[in-house]
Amino acid sequence: MINEKLEKFSKTLFAARLYKLTNFINKLIGFFYKNKKNLYYIYKFYLRKKNYNEDYLKKIYPPNFFLIKNVNFDKNILHSIKNYQNANPTNDYDYHGHTNVYQSMHDLNVEKEFIKTSDLIKNIIKEKVIPYYLLNKVEITLEKLWFTITKKSGKMKKHHHLDGELSGVLYIKCENSENSGCIKLYNYSKKMNCYVAENPFSEFVHSEYKEKIYKHHPKIGDLIIFDSYVDHEVDNSEQIKDERISMPWDVKINFQK
Repeated sequence: MINEKLEKFSKTLFAARLYKLTNFINKLIGFFYKNKKNLYYIYKFYLRKKNYNEDYLKKIYPPNFFLIKNVNFDKNILHSIKNYQNANPTNDYDYHGHTNVYQSMHDLNVEKEFIKTSDLIKNIIKEKVIPYYLLNKVEITLEKLWFTITKKSGKMKKHHHLDGELSGVLYIKCENSENSGCIKLYNYSKKMNCYVAENPFSEFVHSEYKEKIYKHHPKIGDLIIFDSYVDHEVDNSEQIKDERISMPWDVKINFQK
């Protein structure tokens, strides 16, 4: 009974984004109930009305970050993006609290012009990333795909995704320099598993990142992947001279019995 009340209180705190207090409550739960000790990091999955096996939950704490460089994407996608933006100058995502950012609707995974990109991302995840979670009998679906045009001084507020188990971004236009802006991933545990591959065909090199915020300055062809619960935000910085175009997405892992 105490366990259930603490979890309900934790859920309320989390919904209010009181993360530090949530963390404290969940550590308290973990002290009395050893099987709940990593609740803070697993917790966001409780909102999904979906059962996760214990092995998978252990693999998402501490969080994982994958970087695959030099992804060869369909360059015609830039024309499709510009055509889309011209045809849809405004949409519901204009009011999500971001600055100097244009987003498409999040359903491009079912649009004909974006199928090649959707399949590319899905296949790379299936072949290179899913094996690191040691998952058997799973299928993946690319649940959402959209594009974001971030302009000079553009910012996206801190947020996380609950529509999938893995999220990420494919960068298709940006300055290949240290002034390409950055995406910040919040590493509350100060322990993040980082895997970097020079291209989709090379092996990952593993390292641990122990700072609170991980910053990635993107280059064209970078594909980053991380656990969907990880909080992240975008800072395009004052030095950016040109817009940056990226394609974020959410992937759902379908666990089979």
